[in-house]
Amino acid sequence: PVPTAWADLDVPPCTVCSAATLRRSAYARVKKYGVKEVGDLIVGDVKSVGVASIGGNKVFALFVDARSTRKFLYPMRDRTGILLAIERLLAQIKADTGREVRCVHLDADPIHNTPKFELAVNKLGAALLVGSGGGHAEVSLAERGIGVLWGITVRILHHVTGERDEVGRLWVGAAREAVYIHNNTPSKSVHIPAGLTPSEVYFQ
Repeated sequence: PVPTAWADLDVPPCTVCSAATLRRSAYARVKKYGVKEVGDLIVGDVKSVGVASIGGNKVFALFVDARSTRKFLYPMRDRTGILLAIERLLAQIKADTGREVRCVHLDADPIHNTPKFELAVNKLGAALLVGSGGGHAEVSLAERGIGVLWGITVRILHHVTGERDEVGRLWVGAAREAVYIHNNTPSKSVHIPAGLTPSEVYFQ
């Protein structure tokens, strides 16, 4: 006879289909990090460009405030500069808004995923989350932001230099212009009142 309840089975849920009904147990609920104010959650990612800028930078870190969606760009010579970028970010948000950053969420880069790096970020005054865990709906903010930002950056470079196949050494300046355009253009985010820009929400 086909069992009618999990209690009739000697195997845990999800290791077999539920009495041939193809149901599965629900995923465990994960408490989300509350994002109510600017600085509650900053999501960051790092992109390698492959072309050295005039200043010798080959990568950049992009941070996105989950509340306002305002972006922050920090060019770096290599990925090891991420800690200095975080330190500058926290100082900038403190100076701009008077608020302390509560949590920084980064992609699962080997540099980020070490106890030493986490301790260093904690000493700066913020918690650190690494990877796709934590139950955040906002963890893809930086990845999407980098895609949008880089698309605008390349278009700016093509317009200025006419080079359609090369990024060029001016990419830092173009990327900063792209960030400025995003931060001061009315946002389509459902978390921001219609007509407001990320910068307006950030400085409220």
